[in-house]
Amino acid sequence: MAYQKTQWKDHIEGVQTGTPVNAANMNKIEEGIAAVSNIRQIDITPLVPDNGGDLMCRCWINPWHEAHLMIRWSLRSPLTSIDFAELPDECLPIMALDAPCILRSPSYGLEPGIIAINWGGKISITRSSTSSNDTFTMISADINYHTYY
Repeated sequence: MAYQKTQWKDHIEGVQTGTPVNAANMNKIEEGIAAVSNIRQIDITPLVPDNGGDLMCRCWINPWHEAHLMIRWSLRSPLTSIDFAELPDECLPIMALDAPCILRSPSYGLEPGIIAINWGGKISITRSSTSSNDTFTMISADINYHTYY
């Protein structure tokens, strides 16, 4: 449920009645702050072996089941595609999805790639079908979606 803002008014004698500063209004503020502060962070363990590059895969989920998945991975050896990770149940999207990502390769520089998350939560990363590049060495992605649970 979306937060309903209170339109606060000053009390001006003889002109308007101000918004009461009472327990109900103050508790509403507290509940709103608590709701947005209740964001869970889940570190996701990749299926790929640690090859000495930088690796981060995290998911943040708010109370409204909105998720933000961030992947940063720098590889030491080039790949063409990979099954990257499996999301835990609490991070599963409500439907399978494909999302854009940025790939970097030694010979082609930056180019678009695709991150696919299937119904079971497996994350696969591939180069764009329009690319003639055969390898990539860095992945960067930020994906927003709604979770099932």
